[in-house]
Amino acid sequence: MRGLRLAFSVSLLLGGLFTPVAAELVALKVDVIVAVGGTLAALAAKQATRTLPIVFIAVPDPVTSGFVTSLARAAMSRGCPASRRS
Repeated sequence: MRGLRLAFSVSLLLGGLFTPVAAELVALKVDVIVAVGGTLAALAAKQATRTLPIVFIAVPDPVTSGFVTSLARAAMSRGCPASRRS
């Protein structure tokens, strides 16, 4: 894909590095942040930016955690194929 900027970073939960890593990714001007570390990683990404899209994995309850207002609306707002019901 032309023009897509990728950066890969691994942070350790035990080291508490999610916040500085998220800030570093924002400073690198990536196109999207993928938070693969549960609620703490997603929270660090959310606190680091209000403009970049964030894809998060392994967040047990994203509505209660405040990441999305509803599961149905979050999928539809991003044009997720799963939201298109036939």
